[in-house]
Amino acid sequence: MNQHKQYYHQRAKEYEKVYQKPERQFDLQGMQIFLQEEAKGANVLEIACGTGYWTETLSKVCKSVHACDYNESVLAIAKEKKYGPASVTFEQVDLWKLQKPVKPYDIVIGGFIWSHILVEKLPVFINLLRQQI
Repeated sequence: MNQHKQYYHQRAKEYEKVYQKPERQFDLQGMQIFLQEEAKGANVLEIACGTGYWTETLSKVCKSVHACDYNESVLAIAKEKKYGPASVTFEQVDLWKLQKPVKPYDIVIGGFIWSHILVEKLPVFINLLRQQI
């Protein structure tokens, strides 16, 4: 297991505590409103979905959400939550191996993934994401 995968595997059950900090509530509420406005009625690919925190927000307004993560431990937690009314599916996948979808997504959303992408690999990663829409 690589270093990042092991880190998130070990933290899976405590991962969402970061969203409970009082000093972050104002910013999180603003981000929830923004995401819901931008993604309303859309078919969304959510990369690095983790435990599904943002998946819940998106599922309230989207047509569908396909939520992906590299780590099965966080996906297991995400799969236990209630979503809707959007259709929500999950996939364990290495984002560097994403295939072009049969039907393109309207929007690709990713939160904490950006800190894991090396600056020199960013153009390749952006091009990979562009193939999804």
